Amino acid sequence: KRCCDGCGADSRPQHKVGLVQPKAAPKVHQCLACGKQHETYSPRCVSCTGELEFTCVFCGKFGREADGRGEDVKLEWYCNPCWEKFDQHNRSMAAELPECWFVTGGQVWAWEADGGARQSGQIEFDRAGKLLTTWGIGSWTCKGEALEVTLGKPPEAYRLARSPSGFIATRLAPTTSGSAGGSSSAVAAPSALGRPVYGLPRQSGGVGGPFGRAIAFLVLLMRRNSQRTVFLAGLAPVALAVVRALVC
Repeated sequence: KRCCDGCGADSRPQHKVGLVQPKAAPKVHQCLACGKQHETYSPRCVSCTGELEFTCVFCGKFGREADGRGEDVKLEWYCNPCWEKFDQHNRSMAAELPECWFVTGGQVWAWEADGGARQSGQIEFDRAGKLLTTWGIGSWTCKGEALEVTLGKPPEAYRLARSPSGFIATRLAPTTSGSAGGSSSAVAAPSALGRPVYGLPRQSGGVGGPFGRAIAFLVLLMRRNSQRTVFLAGLAPVALAVVRALVC
């Protein structure tokens, strides 16, 4: 019979308040020669160069080097069956996302914002318009070659326009207040910047170099220099339109 770990009462705490939950053991890879444990992927033991027994980060199965492979960003190891599931998922995402948004290594993007309710985190485009974020489940939809996403609690909508290094997120405000089905319009000042975590999406030949750096500099000024925000806000729609036209 379960009892409260705090007061010792012989009943389960309501809503699991005060109930101690076991912590999941970290996925580690163990050397078969010296026994050293590795928390990140390495082809061989860093101490004795011995062979490792790997643990799949996703499903928890054990395997040798030939039974899977590691990835280079977070240094995690996945077994071959999990890589096959990932490849199937990636093929589906390639069919759903615009070409200039698809990333071969995975659809996870860093979200970088300055302060406010929407702090820095990550978003991941999933199938059928589902958006996995640091702040919970959201949604995404294509608007031409731009994307519109909804995330957070309460939900907020953003329009994402591709940039040379990732994307520029502009918050959307409803044109009809209080209407659930009202349309949205973009607020002039960019709200966040994004970059792909697992590689690079397709780049167009016409954008990059000095132009890309100029756009990034404009966005940084708008986000960090409040005295110039009013002036630069008037330039933002033009800059974003150029980015949408030339990047995608």
